[in-house]
Amino acid sequence: MALAPHASSLILLDGFPNWVNVMGGTSAITGGRTYTDVNGTFEDAPLGYCESGPFAATLTQPLSVTVGAGTTYYPIRTNHWTLTSSAINAGNIYNNGDVNVTYP
Repeated sequence: MALAPHASSLILLDGFPNWVNVMGGTSAITGGRTYTDVNGTFEDAPLGYCESGPFAATLTQPLSVTVGAGTTYYPIRTNHWTLTSSAINAGNIYNNGDVNVTYP
């Protein structure tokens, strides 16, 4: 069974997620692919966030899959991103405990 992963673009349209394909596009990670691996896993392209000065932001991002080219979205996970920076060229990005990166 082919599963196509989708993520909300973090912009709600009329209160509903604006689903976009996770796979495909020009990313070296996802380009040329449409479906998950045979075990249901997939690699997602990197995420970034920018502001003109120090910031703190939280974002909620639902993930779902469709079966084949179907149009029914089955929820699989929700990302809870926390992004902080106290200075230019410095910051932290955290998600559900599986991503925790600080730069520098």
